[in-house]
Amino acid sequence: MKASLEHLDTQENASFQIKEVIQNRFDAPYHYHSAFELTLIIAGEGKRFVGNQITDFNPGDLVLLGANLPHCWQNNRQDWLEETEETQQAQALVIHFTADFLGPEFFNKPECRAISQLLDKARGGFAIQGPTQDRVAREMLGLKDLPPFARLISLLNILHAISNAGADAQ
Repeated sequence: MKASLEHLDTQENASFQIKEVIQNRFDAPYHYHSAFELTLIIAGEGKRFVGNQITDFNPGDLVLLGANLPHCWQNNRQDWLEETEETQQAQALVIHFTADFLGPEFFNKPECRAISQLLDKARGGFAIQGPTQDRVAREMLGLKDLPPFARLISLLNILHAISNAGADAQ
């Protein structure tokens, strides 16, 4: 399967993008982009394709993907063959950010060393599970209701939590 390049729209007055996806089924093709991606599956189940790995996804699935890493989510076949008006069979919250969204040197600061290592680890993508998954999911769900500066601080807290997740981030 060949991945296509996706150009992400930038949000006015924001250094990173938060996107709520609500569809009958996930329909994004196998693609890649220059941003990191943190995805929380809220509804839907099926297969997650990341690089050359295929795994199941379910509600609560939380993954961090590196820049330029091909990926897509495909609902189980029975989900997308059903004739239904239900528009929330596939729902996700997606955050896109670049490595330099806070400036080219921000993550090189000593205080950010753990997050810098996290971003290196994300090159191949990984899932976040356990208590860290629960904490990050709750914080992600509250992001869209926050004012801009609080949203930024919350994203940094999310990245910090994941960088300290240990065995929860595989």
